[in-house]
Order: sequence, then C-alpha cells, then structure tokens
Amino acid sequence: PTNLLTLDRAEVSYDGKVYTEERPIERIRDNLLFDRYKGELYLSYVFNTEFIPNELSAVIEKPGVKQLFINGIKIDISKKWWFDRNFADVDISKYTIIGENRITLVFDYYQSDYVYHVLYGNVMESLRNCLVFDTEIEAIYLKGSFAVKTVNEEFTFLPDNALRYPLSKGFVLIPQKNEINISNIVTDGYPFFGGSIKVKTSITHKDGDSTILKIDGRYCICQIEVNGEHAGTLMFSKYLNIEKYLRNGDNTLVLTLYNSHRNLLGPHHCQKAEPLYVAPPSFSFEGKWSGAECPSFEPNYNFIRFGINVK
Repeated sequence: PTNLLTLDRAEVSYDGKVYTEERPIERIRDNLLFDRYKGELYLSYVFNTEFIPNELSAVIEKPGVKQLFINGIKIDISKKWWFDRNFADVDISKYTIIGENRITLVFDYYQSDYVYHVLYGNVMESLRNCLVFDTEIEAIYLKGSFAVKTVNEEFTFLPDNALRYPLSKGFVLIPQKNEINISNIVTDGYPFFGGSIKVKTSITHKDGDSTILKIDGRYCICQIEVNGEHAGTLMFSKYLNIEKYLRNGDNTLVLTLYNSHRNLLGPHHCQKAEPLYVAPPSFSFEGKWSGAECPSFEPNYNFIRFGINVK
C-alpha cells in the first residue's frame, strides 16, 4: 500500500543561512505569533532513508509557501494535489538521496493586526473561533512506496489501544516487505498510515460448523468478501453471518480494512495518548509555549493500533 510519514519538526532560519536546532512545528508556530514576527522565513524538514523509493512525494499545504527546495534544488510546487486541493503533491523521488534529505519551504511570513487582536485581545470566543491566520505553519507529509523503520521494543503500549514511540529513535524510510503483521501494522512499518489495506486468507468449512464470522481488533470499517462475493460491511458490529456465501471445503476470505487519518494527522503530542475528545488546542498547543517550554506537550509520538486480532 501507499504509505505515509508525518514530518512535524523543522529547523528555522530567517536568512536561509543560519538555522536553529530542530523544533516542533507547534513551538515554531506559537513562537512566531508571540514574537509578532514579520519577514522572510525558512523551514527545513529533515528525513532519512535507506533506499530510494520508486514512488515518493512530499505533500505540503501550499498557501503562503513562496518557494520549495529539495536538498538545495529549487523545484516548482506541483498543481497535482492529494486529499485537499490546497495540499500540493510534489514528486521528490529523483531529488532524494540515501541518508539525510531536506525539504525547505520559504515564506513571506506575516499576520495582520486583526490576528493579534483576536489572539491576545479580550474578545468573545465566537470571534476567536472564526479566526483565520494569514500565514499558516504546518507539518508536511511523505507519501509513497516505503515502510517506516521503527524498533518494536521501543513502543510503549497504553490504554485504549494507544501506543507511544520515542522521538529519540526517529523514523527512517526502508523498503516495504511482502508481509505485514496484520494484528498491528503501526509497529510493522506503518505508524502514520491512513487508508485501506487488504487481507486475504482461506478458511475450511463443513456442514455443522459455525457460520458467524468475528473480526475483532482496531479499525474503522471492514468490508468482507467470501469466494469473490461481497458478504457485508462491519462498522458498528464485529460479527457477520456469512452462511450463504460458504461452501464445503476451502473458502477464500478477503478483508478490506479501513482506518482514519488519525495516525497521520494526530493528535500526536497530547499527554494522554488517546484523549476522550479533541479540540484545536489538542493539535496546536497555541498560547501554551514559553520559549522552548510547553508542559502539556508530549515530545514523543502517540499512535492508535490498526489491525485485527488473529489466533
């Protein structure tokens, strides 16, 4: 499947020459607002790869982006888009090298006085909820034919099917394998994956056997085919009677599992790995930073399991 990787940390420069250390996008955004910065801004996102994928693109939110560089090479912002028309889908495969790579975005950064009035003035919540920033600072996303290298032993399993992975271990692009651990693809190369994945297996049936299929695990929707026929879709239930599609002997079962973009878009950095509810501050941490410090920001990455229970 087409895999995804979120890049939500960047180095910052105001002249394109001297860069800071790598910082969370949430901190960069909030610091710029607090400082009321106006001027040229460079953000350099770093990723590492052990090979050159056949398909690799960078998905960027293009409003406000003036220039785009891949490893120092200026390239045009593509008119091709993914997920949303403002998400430019830029092919970077031919500019990628084995090892460290840099995607640099250049902005003419500014916010109007109205933005600061709403942010820091004594205004009603209804006005605050309508605020639109003049320049947006966002994560970018890699998309393509790769897996993401992680260390299984470094995942911490938390309540509500949540997992946490340490920032210090990083994420590296590696070739995809022929087989994936379907019980939890998050720990087997697809931590940021959003979309659908197909699972094919065979089951043996004879008269008198149960005809109730149970698909338990963590997923949004599961479409089920039995012997090439659509047998049903699971969303609010884990059970499906497939009696009329079964035959004595071997039967082919194909499951198409869907998940949301929760692992791609987050929230990745809340103190509670799987919050009961989310709101804009769950993603932005706006107004909570004091320089480099934000007590409510979890620097490591939170994910939700995606997979089915297998015996």
